[in-house]
Amino acid sequence: MFASDLSSVSHKISDFIRSKFDHPYPTSKKTTLTARDVWFAEFRKKYRWDESIEDSVRAAFEKVAQTHMKDLLGDARKDFKKKGRPHWIGEVV
Repeated sequence: MFASDLSSVSHKISDFIRSKFDHPYPTSKKTTLTARDVWFAEFRKKYRWDESIEDSVRAAFEKVAQTHMKDLLGDARKDFKKKGRPHWIGEVV
């Protein structure tokens, strides 16, 4: 799989979230399945794995994505007064 480069994979998941963040999700738990499907589709374009482990890869992706979403939103809230809205959160979101 891609165990040797987990940090890079983890950072890519954050990139996918930021690049496709187009709805107002107040918390990571309130992110829709549709949004997570879009993020996973982007992940699937970048990485390959055997179809037999698809469910395991998706479960691992969901876990990492939820953690990153929580961190991204927390950082955005914390930095908002100093830096304003992060570039990855659109004006209409």
